[in-house]
Amino acid sequence: MTQYPKQLQHLIALKRLDLQFNQIQSIPSEIGCLVHLEALVLANNAISVIDEAIGNLTRLYSLDISNNKIKELPDSIGRLENLSTFSVADNELKELPHTIGQLDSLGTLDLFRNLLTE
Repeated sequence: MTQYPKQLQHLIALKRLDLQFNQIQSIPSEIGCLVHLEALVLANNAISVIDEAIGNLTRLYSLDISNNKIKELPDSIGRLENLSTFSVADNELKELPHTIGQLDSLGTLDLFRNLLTE
């Protein structure tokens, strides 16, 4: 699978979504329709772009986007107020958005193997 399945937007009661080990290249705005999602695993894909709509997933407590090609995180990441575990390891991040400081519930943050300079 190389594209995020847009038909998933209709599964509004979905609580956990695991799409790891595919070849997905981007996360489109349709992800924002899954407002009941609590855990999202997108590790080991080819993702380079995550849409701002990910910020609509305010019930999300676990997000794993490790081992992709992500160069930047959207500012809307800061709206994930319930996020307690966030893995963005093995990507191409050079910096973190300033909004990451708004993640008051964050207990685990994995950033290893990125290109962070500040």
